[in-house]
Amino acid sequence: MDVSIKKLTGPYYKSTCFISDKIFEDLKLSKETMYELHLGCLSELIFINPYENSDASIFLQESTYNKLIPFDDLTLNIWRINKDIYLGPVIGVFETARTILRLLGNKDCFYETQHIKASILEGCLCYYFSDENINFEEETVKGITFSPSLNKWQSFLFPMPDIIYDAGIFLSDELKPIGKKIRNELRKLPSIKFINNKNGLGKWELYEKLLKYKSIKQYLPETIIYTRKDDISLMLSKYNLVFLKSFHGSKGEEVISIEQLHKGIKLNYYDSYEEKLKELILNNFDELQLIIDEFFEDENFIIQQGVRLLKYEDCKFDLRILLQKNEKGTWESSYIQCRIAKKDINITNTSAGGVSLIYEKAYPVLCDSNDTTKIPDKNKLTEVSFKIAGYIEREFGLFGELGLDVAIDMNGDIWILEANAKSDKDIDESFCDLYGNKFVDSIIEIKQKQAINYKIHYFNSELVYPQALYPFKYAKFLAKCK
Repeated sequence: MDVSIKKLTGPYYKSTCFISDKIFEDLKLSKETMYELHLGCLSELIFINPYENSDASIFLQESTYNKLIPFDDLTLNIWRINKDIYLGPVIGVFETARTILRLLGNKDCFYETQHIKASILEGCLCYYFSDENINFEEETVKGITFSPSLNKWQSFLFPMPDIIYDAGIFLSDELKPIGKKIRNELRKLPSIKFINNKNGLGKWELYEKLLKYKSIKQYLPETIIYTRKDDISLMLSKYNLVFLKSFHGSKGEEVISIEQLHKGIKLNYYDSYEEKLKELILNNFDELQLIIDEFFEDENFIIQQGVRLLKYEDCKFDLRILLQKNEKGTWESSYIQCRIAKKDINITNTSAGGVSLIYEKAYPVLCDSNDTTKIPDKNKLTEVSFKIAGYIEREFGLFGELGLDVAIDMNGDIWILEANAKSDKDIDESFCDLYGNKFVDSIIEIKQKQAINYKIHYFNSELVYPQALYPFKYAKFLAKCK
């Protein structure tokens, strides 16, 4: 249940707060008991008296209010465990200092604003912070949050959070140790839980861990670590198509596809300097080796069996299945996104020129042009995804979100290509599908077909994206698992 938090002024008994009689009864409170009121890692001892009113409010003494509450007009969840009463939960979104500066400048912050609005709808207190904002001694954080009334981002002093939502991507050699140091310090605090127990899932580590489970081995394309020049030629002779991927690359920018043609070797890769997809036809492995050495430099990379992808209207595609946990702590499939490559291209990522379509819209077309019995439907894909997610959690700890990159081959078989702990959720008001329709509209349309009573969420008449809500639903579940 939610409660509006208000400040008491006047000559009331010290440490006594007041709450509407309905909530008093629902929480099974006693006037004679001293409770500990929590907001994040801060707390205060209080007595609570009921008052006769139908509104859902709690009035805190001025000293208690000033200690715990960062700003006015907050409405939060309230729950009780024995003699502890909790408000919130408080979710801190860990980001890079660069992102915090961008938000303070109110620049390109649609994604983050969606999260703040979603947190308010779920009765949570959410703020963004970086490594520079934490005071471990005082258990406070100088974070920033979006103010809907002022339509801008503002800085406040917040309590250390109950839940960390780690969204920071520290790519440079200079920033990586900073991110690692702060994460390690935060994980030492027993009162804080993480939405994802691991910052990232390396491609080789994931394959190595999952390969030992016989029930999912069939979904894993053969993968090896590149150690010598002959590795590529051996894998290519075995499969005719392979992908080279850096251990921790993302968005298709550290991927090369290599295909053995009748005459020559075909390469597809994304050139990040020229910001475009490239295709080359090489005559021999010496030319190939030069390009690979320059592309990966000193980075470690894997060689992965190439999957002969099913095609949508003569273009290859794979899938991004976004899994998110709900308020019950169970997995749901937020959407299944077809990532459709340009014609005759093997790399499907949208950042490399691919286009998108919700799978449920692509499915009828796929069935018309293929053997219907071979094409897995949404339920089959979800079933396999949940099974994979279960084994990932068995190996790496609990997750609240996972993005699975999945392929369907020309025989209709399912392959798990990789998993992402920080999946791009395509939260962008301008993101459209292959046919020019807003991607989020397609997500909602499918959800409404699947659930008659599906509720569309708005904040001040603006749509809040379904995938933005899930982290805060799951945070409420985590916070109550004391």
